[in-house]
Amino acid sequence: VYRILADFVEPIPKADTFVPAEHTFFHVLQVAVSRDPENEMLFALKGGTNGESHNHNDVGQIILFDHGEPVIMDAGVETYCRDTFSDRRYTLWAMRGRYHNIAEFGGVEQKPGGNYHADTVSYDEATGELALELKNAYPTEAGIVSYVRRGILDGHTVRLTDTVSLDAEKEACFRYLTVDEPTVEGNTVRFATGHVMTFAPALQAVIDYVEPDKGGKLAREWKRDKFWRITLKADAVKDAAFATTITRA
Repeated sequence: VYRILADFVEPIPKADTFVPAEHTFFHVLQVAVSRDPENEMLFALKGGTNGESHNHNDVGQIILFDHGEPVIMDAGVETYCRDTFSDRRYTLWAMRGRYHNIAEFGGVEQKPGGNYHADTVSYDEATGELALELKNAYPTEAGIVSYVRRGILDGHTVRLTDTVSLDAEKEACFRYLTVDEPTVEGNTVRFATGHVMTFAPALQAVIDYVEPDKGGKLAREWKRDKFWRITLKADAVKDAAFATTITRA
């Protein structure tokens, strides 16, 4: 009885306000998450393996949100079908590396399985910068001697550096997925959100799109009938470093 009566007269405790950490690193998963000081932008870079539960081939994947709106997106998984959990799983576009925000060399994609993985080069707890060695995320026919992706959220700007060493000159493609059609102006890409991507002049931007299943899970969740893909491409790369920034306009 006391507790019932006390509830009427005791002040209601204030709920704790959750304040997320500016920088967080999940060591086992190799996932780094950073927020700007105003907690408006969120940037994540993941390593991990292609043998994880419900895997997509996406070692080296990034995402970027601003005020809860996607700038660089991870599409997610399409409506489950017979192929989703069969040996045809990685013929589905949403599972493949070329529809994630990662690279491809000589037309060779990442492969599934725990043998295809990232190695942590370094993580800076003060700045949230993560560097990953990604050569082991690709099969040997990609010809990668070393491929280090370094990413950081610096204020309202994402800074990416892709440092590549290959065994011979090959085509290199760095891909990014977004929800609405972007436009290319010289060595910049302008997103529908107003954000601007600036990339190395040695790269050429190509814009195309992928259509989710009509009326399917992804079309319903994102409220779009297509997703737009940016490919930054160089025809002949052997040893190079490519700097890319994405910033609020």
